[in-house]
Amino acid sequence: MRHPLERARWLLVGLAVLVHVAFRLESAQLPFMDAPLFDSAVYLHQAHAIRAGHFGDASLLAFGPLYGWFLAVFGTYAIDVQIALGLVTTLLIATICARRSPEAGLVGLALWIGYAIPLFYETLVMSETLGLCLAAAAFATYTARSFDDLRTALLCGVLAGLATLTRANLLFALPFFVVFALVPRDREPVRARLRRTAAMTLGIALVLGANGLWNLAHVGRFVPVILASRTASLASAHGAWTGSLAPLGSGQAPPSAWDVVEQARVTLASSDPAPVPSIDVGGWMASSPDKLARTLSDVETTFDYGFYGERTELRSLAWEPISMGTLLALGLLGALALVRRKGWRALAPYLPLVVGTLVVTTLFHPSGRYRLAMSIPLVALAAEGIAHLLEAEAGRLRTIGLAAVLTLVVAFGVRHLTHPLASPGMWQLRVAEGEAARGWVDAARERTARALAIGGPDVVERVATLRAARALP
Repeated sequence: MRHPLERARWLLVGLAVLVHVAFRLESAQLPFMDAPLFDSAVYLHQAHAIRAGHFGDASLLAFGPLYGWFLAVFGTYAIDVQIALGLVTTLLIATICARRSPEAGLVGLALWIGYAIPLFYETLVMSETLGLCLAAAAFATYTARSFDDLRTALLCGVLAGLATLTRANLLFALPFFVVFALVPRDREPVRARLRRTAAMTLGIALVLGANGLWNLAHVGRFVPVILASRTASLASAHGAWTGSLAPLGSGQAPPSAWDVVEQARVTLASSDPAPVPSIDVGGWMASSPDKLARTLSDVETTFDYGFYGERTELRSLAWEPISMGTLLALGLLGALALVRRKGWRALAPYLPLVVGTLVVTTLFHPSGRYRLAMSIPLVALAAEGIAHLLEAEAGRLRTIGLAAVLTLVVAFGVRHLTHPLASPGMWQLRVAEGEAARGWVDAARERTARALAIGGPDVVERVATLRAARALP
């Protein structure tokens, strides 16, 4: 007879499959799977360049190239593969958490299933799903007991390198993977820590070095990840964070994913070495408090495809109650429990993705995409904390602790599920733009009329801009 926890685990896995399949089917009513908007247009251009054999195309050095290869290989099946990768990530999270205990595995699985943001990206032509899966796999090897084995450490480095070639913002986490690998876990000799760190670093170097040599062969420049852009320089020089990406645009035009591609094209056309953009450290520090607060807020800021808008149309997104606020609060609880159980050094494996994320969001902007990788260690810590409470001796303190966790989850869940759509008119225009790009002309006209009926000065201005650019009928 199966253990009740094993039965519960399979029920949750079944729920995960059901949610992913339902979301895949529901998403077809929106145009975004086939409409090349925002960064999606660049990724599709990467895939087209790869299929045509143009391996030195500027887009492959402006954005992480691995997702372009993914699209080139899987073509029209890419979204279905992403749904499968989303399920793989879910199982990886459950496996990571189950190392603590079966109860922790169930908690981690439930939290990940209830967190809608990873699911949201799975039907978009965006690199998040592949990058998140690779980052979860790297984290799984990094936190494994077998990390001292040179083959496991090498594999961890390879996976971290591949994740970085998919989502270049993970580059900022790589140094912290190396630094925190040196921190002793239990009572490890210095030589063992140096050997595993060297093996992991070798894995990273092999992946990024191979990409650099590939670029050297095709464009004459050794570029391990991507060419440096002016984005960090512009973001740091602007000073205080206003909540807008306008300062990152070129000239008077609004910011576009193609800005970075154009910068790469200019750099490749020049015979001079690629310049390294300067960072205004003072500006970075001045804007960091606001950006950090936004990063750690309970609001999902996407700047491209709208999560809250999509949630109003798709039921498979609308029910999921877990938010970043939930994960941050429970993750803090888990960090405290882990420190109490094993000491401060036990936190080291959880820190690279967290610290690397905070560097990116404070240096660039607090996008929900940039902070997504941080959710992996937060879920693992949350599972640790709740498992710690469940294992505590029965009594008043244990009851109060579990009641506090339940209250916290419910409070954050209600707040998350009732979060209003800030600009319904702009959401309608975003869908209309996608419908027009997909060739759904009548639907785009209907959405545009709906947006204008909702009204607002931003809506009228945006309609005029899109029609001038022939992006709306």
